[in-house]
Amino acid sequence: MKSYRGTGKRNWRALTSIRSSVCVRAVSYAAVSAILLFNSNVSAQQWVPPENPDPSAIRSGADLDIREGRLALAAEKYLWYHTNALRYQPSLAGVRLSFALGDWRDLADKYPPAMADMRYARDSAEEYVRNSGGDFHAFYDFVALNDVLEEDDRTIALFKWLDLNNRHLARDVFNVAQDALVARAEYALCEKYIVGYNSFDSLIEKHERSIADLTERYGDEADLGFLDTLDKIFARNSSFVIAILVNRDRRTEAERIAERARELLDDETYIIQIRDALDGIPPRRLR
Repeated sequence: MKSYRGTGKRNWRALTSIRSSVCVRAVSYAAVSAILLFNSNVSAQQWVPPENPDPSAIRSGADLDIREGRLALAAEKYLWYHTNALRYQPSLAGVRLSFALGDWRDLADKYPPAMADMRYARDSAEEYVRNSGGDFHAFYDFVALNDVLEEDDRTIALFKWLDLNNRHLARDVFNVAQDALVARAEYALCEKYIVGYNSFDSLIEKHERSIADLTERYGDEADLGFLDTLDKIFARNSSFVIAILVNRDRRTEAERIAERARELLDDETYIIQIRDALDGIPPRRLR
């Protein structure tokens, strides 16, 4: 049986793509969590969370339930974790949309009601995006769930709806949707969103600002692994821009951007990624 634990490898993207404070996210998305739990189609509820819940402990308990065959109980805890974890521990933002989602999907493969819960959570996030005037965090949840459910068509459909109905939010969430869009060769649509906020010049500005913030805060003690992660993100996003331009017959611009990107990157892996992009090959999907 296919395991989705590898989804945790995407943790660095989940951690760094969230534009606003995770505290803001915990507050703004609390309403969705409450609605989700109230309307959830889980049958008779067996489990009630403790008074001062520890989301990490509840998830660990769910994993023990799975090992000991209490799948219905584990399903209730995973649904609770997904909908409530950030209210109690905002620092779980990255884990919640990576390792935890992968484990929830593994449970769903064994226990169909958990799959129904995942789809319900995904549908609730979509409804919130459509009806709340637009919410980056709800869209991020929506895409993460589609990713682990392997339902890119839903991501693309909602992004196209935003393109028609909320261009400002579409601009803000483009980087979250671009894996799905590029996988379906939606290059004409992508081309509309690699300007301004998502342009290569903007990518450089964000990259340099992130490095400056990190070194200013930690000086010589700055984590080299995190600095490498910033390079990885910059190389990947730059490669997307280059590949999109090449696939839209704008090779001269793509070559100019590739040259500037190479000046800022010295890791051979990233140089190869840039070279592939010049051949029209976008970065490998992170799963």
